[in-house]
Amino acid sequence: MYLFYLCGTIIHMRMGGASNQDILARWKAFKNDRRAWKVNQLKPAFYTILLKPLRKLGQFF
Repeated sequence: MYLFYLCGTIIHMRMGGASNQDILARWKAFKNDRRAWKVNQLKPAFYTILLKPLRKLGQFF
């Protein structure tokens, strides 16, 4: 496996999309995020688990 560090932006995504249509879709996306972390044996910091869904809430107001 090769790991590379890329200095710069690879892609810029706009807000919105299927996972941000409503609260239910956002909840499903969050569950998928957690599943991906588990499958890939990643241990995100506790604040990542808390802040990721919270920072998305502003898109609904």
